[in-house]
Amino acid sequence: MAIAPPDYFQPNEYLLGDSAFQASAIVIPAFKKSPKAALHPDHSYFNSQLVKVRIKSEHCIGLLKMRFKYLRELRVQLGKTRKPMRQLIRYVTCACIIHIQLIADPVPRVAERIKSVRNGSAR
Repeated sequence: MAIAPPDYFQPNEYLLGDSAFQASAIVIPAFKKSPKAALHPDHSYFNSQLVKVRIKSEHCIGLLKMRFKYLRELRVQLGKTRKPMRQLIRYVTCACIIHIQLIADPVPRVAERIKSVRNGSAR
């Protein structure tokens, strides 16, 4: 993606990243706080909004991984061809489509049990 961004992104598309990422034509990272100065209020506001989006995104990914266990172990090595990326996109797209079909159904009870164990409230 970094080598040929036009192959993956339309002109108004970009990725949001944390402050570890370097800004580029396709990556908008969070602002870094200087050790000697406070973050500008506009930058602080941007970072707070960015965090909200990232949390929602991570919750969505977590929900998909809870419902579709194969996504937890999905490993694809991206190479010089587009085939692995297309395959990865198909797997995730299928999971999203099935999730939309099942959205009214409750998450399986085993997933609820796992969540309660992680939160320390197992019965």
